[in-house]
Amino acid sequence: MIETLEAWVGFILVLIFLSFLIASLFIWVGAKIARIKNSTLKRAYLAAIAASFTTYFMTILLSALPAISTILSFFIGVFLCLFVIKRVFRSTIRQAFMIWIFNTVAQVLTVFIGASLFIGGIKDLIKII
Repeated sequence: MIETLEAWVGFILVLIFLSFLIASLFIWVGAKIARIKNSTLKRAYLAAIAASFTTYFMTILLSALPAISTILSFFIGVFLCLFVIKRVFRSTIRQAFMIWIFNTVAQVLTVFIGASLFIGGIKDLIKII
């Protein structure tokens, strides 16, 4: 039983690392397209980690408050995420938004990769949803 739990934890950690790696590559490409001069893979990886944690943490934190809905907390998280990306790349809000779009595409791609590895395929994921 413990070996199975360790295998699942390991799988989840590998998936999270893969998510950050894919997101950082997409963010780096988005930063190049947005013509950010100081765009490096190191900054892109930092932005991927910071953007993910900011969005998810704020969504979880704010959705726990009864006065704020989950949708509103998501938008607040995205708004804060834009400022995190803006700060990491020292860019404008328009450039940060472009980078955030690339990050979102990478996160969706990672969900599909995880669904293929974890569930067995996209058809099974759609059946669950």
